[in-house]
This record gives sequence, structure tokens and C-alpha cells, in this order.
Amino acid sequence: MKVHRDDVAEQLRAMGRDAEAERALQELPEWVDVKRHHDELSAYGLGPQAFDQPSRYRGWVAGG
Repeated sequence: MKVHRDDVAEQLRAMGRDAEAERALQELPEWVDVKRHHDELSAYGLGPQAFDQPSRYRGWVAGG
């Protein structure tokens, strides 16, 4: 599953972590493969479960 980096930033902002959200926008690729970029997401304290409701995200893409 892939999500848009904007959705990663949105998730961080929802957690009150605005500085990390801005950093994610600068560091992550436009499309973040949740499995392939596991380490990067973990660095932000996010795991696959953070994106388990795909209809909620505007940039969600199934598959790899």
C-alpha cells in the first residue's frame, strides 16, 4: 500500500507533531510505500496501522 506524503504529514499533525510533519514533507518521497519505507515511517513513530483505513486518505494507492 502506498500513501501520499501529505497524508503522512496530516497524520503527524493530528498527533500534534507539526515540526515532524514539516520534516516528513521534505524528506519522504511523494509516494510512501508503507512496507518499503517502514524504517522511515518508524522514525516518525508511525507504522502500517496508522494507514489501515485507506478510504480516509486522498493519496492512497493499493499495491506496490
